[in-house]
Amino acid sequence: MGKENKKDFLMSPDTEFKNFFKEHQNTLFRIIFGYVRQTEASEDLVVEAFIKIYERWSRVRRMDNPTGYLVRSGINLAKTYLKKDSRFQALEIPENVASNPMDSPDKIFFLKKQNQDLEAELLKLNERERNIILLKDMSGYKFVDIANHLGMKLSTVKSIYRRAKIKLAKSLYSGSFTHRTLEEIDEPR
Repeated sequence: MGKENKKDFLMSPDTEFKNFFKEHQNTLFRIIFGYVRQTEASEDLVVEAFIKIYERWSRVRRMDNPTGYLVRSGINLAKTYLKKDSRFQALEIPENVASNPMDSPDKIFFLKKQNQDLEAELLKLNERERNIILLKDMSGYKFVDIANHLGMKLSTVKSIYRRAKIKLAKSLYSGSFTHRTLEEIDEPR
């Protein structure tokens, strides 16, 4: 049986689910978006995952790690979506790339290339590594929160994060990645 306390008995299952939804919807969106790279599809998959959880809420709410169950359900839905949808290769341009209209075309190209390289390398990581990197670096979660969300030990999360960052650094700076800095691009020739 899961963790139960007095507060759980005072709250209705619907209220408890609403709180669960509010607390975890953004996290699940970020994880799913890390897979499908499409905002609209990610939003749809988040809704679908929560519908599945709601249908099983009486059982899920008593689990030791309902968040882990939610994340696993979301990841499975994202993988199924990717298998069915061959268009997932078409990636959106990140919003931060063209955020400043005063940026030079060279700088915009460099940022796009940098983001594409990073995205390609992230996709090469295994699922656990990618999820931890996305939650820590892209979403700003603390290691403790990531460990709780993924149902892992804190030391394991930190270890996986460190190894994944080393993998990314080695692959990004192995020669295929451009080494020009933003300052070099902004300097007049």
